[in-house]
Amino acid sequence: MQLDRLPEFLKYRQQIFDIYNLAGLDLLKKSTVSHETVHYRVVMRCSEQDKVINKLNENGICAIVPVEQFELLDVSGHYPHSMALANTTVSLPAYPSLQPEVVKRIASIVKEYS
Repeated sequence: MQLDRLPEFLKYRQQIFDIYNLAGLDLLKKSTVSHETVHYRVVMRCSEQDKVINKLNENGICAIVPVEQFELLDVSGHYPHSMALANTTVSLPAYPSLQPEVVKRIASIVKEYS
């Protein structure tokens, strides 16, 4: 059962996050010590979303915008940080079967955009 493997999956997602982080990518990180982060997604800040996603696609790697503008439920002027995040972030692959050498390859591909 997959649920039995949850602790293993969470540990490995943390390792993936650490590889991206050690590569120097500008990642969204937890902002408080009172909560433990679950790296369901590894989100990188960048100034050129489309270029990052296209460059990864050219290399056979799928990445997405974690929150699209159309998903914001209110007038963007009320929440400027939300709009900024929708325009400047990319969700990098972080699934449990991803091999460390692939994570390092992804990091090297997107490093110039972080």
